[in-house]
Amino acid sequence: MPAIHVNKKLSLADEAIHIVIDGLKPFQNVSLHSSITLSDDIMFESLAQYTSDGRGFIDVRTSESHGGSYRGVWSMGPLSSMVASHLNKRSYERFVVKDPMQPFEVYFRLFDSFVPNLEEIHDTSRTNNKLLTKHKITRTYAAPGVQEQEVWTGRLRGTLYIPPGNTRFPGVLSISGAHPGAFKHKAAILASRGFVALAVRYFGTDDLPKYDHGLDLEYFEEAAIFLKNHTSVDARNGVGIVSNCVGASASLGIASCAPEGLFGCVVAISGWYVSYNTFTYRDKTWSVPETFTLNAESLPDGTMVITSSHPDAENETWENIEDDLVPFQKRHRTAYMFVYGGKDTIHETIIQKMGKHAREMLEEQHHPRYELLFYPDAGHLIEHAYAPHQNVVWTYRQLQHNGGNQPDHSKAQEDSWPKILNFLRQSLTSTPAKL
Repeated sequence: MPAIHVNKKLSLADEAIHIVIDGLKPFQNVSLHSSITLSDDIMFESLAQYTSDGRGFIDVRTSESHGGSYRGVWSMGPLSSMVASHLNKRSYERFVVKDPMQPFEVYFRLFDSFVPNLEEIHDTSRTNNKLLTKHKITRTYAAPGVQEQEVWTGRLRGTLYIPPGNTRFPGVLSISGAHPGAFKHKAAILASRGFVALAVRYFGTDDLPKYDHGLDLEYFEEAAIFLKNHTSVDARNGVGIVSNCVGASASLGIASCAPEGLFGCVVAISGWYVSYNTFTYRDKTWSVPETFTLNAESLPDGTMVITSSHPDAENETWENIEDDLVPFQKRHRTAYMFVYGGKDTIHETIIQKMGKHAREMLEEQHHPRYELLFYPDAGHLIEHAYAPHQNVVWTYRQLQHNGGNQPDHSKAQEDSWPKILNFLRQSLTSTPAKL
């Protein structure tokens, strides 16, 4: 009888799995439907079409998908190619696990013949959609033993995740982009990888400012000091930051003016050293550049989406906005990693110029530790490995077009995520270089 086998019944959300199918007829055409249903009945799903070999065997690591959600050989294609289901109540949902302490399940269903698309998988009138077998595994953001603690001290709001063990661990702030609250699952997966991680909430919830405009960067300094002083944190090289979009801009800002040694490293994902909102730090203010533009377009269904927001791309030398650039490059004790994609529609035409300019500024200051990871076909939302990608998602009551070509975007996530983890670990636990 046909059967689906997965090498791990329980795995981390950023962990690769090995899927094989056996018991088929030789050279039998089948369709593998994979799905995850999150809270509020939000489903993500994918479809892959395979042909068994002469033994009736399919190994997803080596077998080619002939159609469906992707084509070609992709070992994690069934998970990485998932998209928001057309059955969801609201279109353009983003893959967000709201309670990362609760595992979620991945369902695999194998159908006889090639089912052409996801819509027809759910069409009960199709009599030839014969279900051959099914299988279920569990994924989690919080490894066994990870602790979750709410943080409500002074004006700091967040959720802390602590790895299991009686030792001390490097500390990392997780700062999201223009989305109210915090994406707790990002901090939880960092804790599962050996970091004490604080998911920082900085607007749109609790008693915090309603909007992300006029950010006081000292708030993030307070978060870093809290983390540095925590009994579970080894802060010999300071603390790190993993940040996205507006959060990345704020992170580069605070790293440029906080006390030396507080921040050991910053990972800026799809965010730059231009103040997209007004930032303040004590008596210093960075304003939004006058050349800042915000563009929108209409989707085929008539829905309006934000497509880009950036300074004038023609401002090659950046001279006109120099006062609005945070001088991150002058902090030699802070290591920097920029992760960005060439199809990031939010930053559109300035991507190449920003990367080039960042490198030039770091080289000019003879900065000893930095990396730039550029992925030509990746979009704006570069997440952890194997996270489903959506071109258009809701972010703070409006739709945002993020760009990114599949499968290249997801493969960029698969490549960048282990490099991010290694960068954090090396920056925060290795003996610092003599400066």
